[in-house]
Amino acid sequence: MGNNLLQGIKVKPEMVAIEDIETNTFVRTGISADRVEYLGLLVAAGTVLEPILVVPEYQVDAKGH
Repeated sequence: MGNNLLQGIKVKPEMVAIEDIETNTFVRTGISADRVEYLGLLVAAGTVLEPILVVPEYQVDAKGH
């Protein structure tokens, strides 16, 4: 994965249960079967996927950075 999403961001890794994540924005309109298959193939091949980065809203500027 070319770009490092964490570059320049101070992070403190923390495990969070999915049910504890609150959101008020849903950009996905459906599940992409192609994307699910792609990710499944990566996992089956032993690829270690990058963790999901969750950023508190107050740390995001108007440009989404």
